[in-house]
Amino acid sequence: MNDNLEMIQKIEALCKIHNTDVKNMLLACELNRNTIDNMKKGSAPAINKIEKIANYFNVSVDYLLGRTDSESEIKEQLTDVYLSFAKNAQDEGIDPDDIMLAIETIKAMRRKHEA
Repeated sequence: MNDNLEMIQKIEALCKIHNTDVKNMLLACELNRNTIDNMKKGSAPAINKIEKIANYFNVSVDYLLGRTDSESEIKEQLTDVYLSFAKNAQDEGIDPDDIMLAIETIKAMRRKHEA
């Protein structure tokens, strides 16, 4: 597979983890939509663009370039996301029992949807 396509897939996966989309990520990084479009066409992005994206997601440039273990980077990202959810719930004074109820409700809805 094209290295750019692999990088795009990683960026899209990171967007999902961070509950954003590519358009908003590019805006936050002050990058043009052409960045991704050009990558899809095979053009290698400038390193400063890759650095901006890596910094936005708090991953290494090596991860985006496929030089490091993706699983450990993704696990770290997921841990950070779940910890931020927990901190937010604590800061908002949300009762842990209410969080468990919400989780159980989501699970039940998924089971119903899958049936």
